[in-house]
Amino acid sequence: MSSRDRRRGSKSVPSWFVFPELDKNIPLEAHRFMAERAGAREIVEVEGASHAVPVSRPDEVADVILGAANYVEQHAKPQAVR
Repeated sequence: MSSRDRRRGSKSVPSWFVFPELDKNIPLEAHRFMAERAGAREIVEVEGASHAVPVSRPDEVADVILGAANYVEQHAKPQAVR
């Protein structure tokens, strides 16, 4: 698969981004760039959170995961049974 094909796929598959404001490992602008490039349906920047945002702020992360699951469930196309 070419890098162009991978980029197309990243926009056709719904995505949600949750990232910490105070990440010292990945610059905030890099998080924002990746979320925008992927065409994220939701971008949540957790104010005051560090790199381990799922550990330090599990409620915010869980809210986004549940919202994403609800979206996918509502918009899923029926699959043919083989």
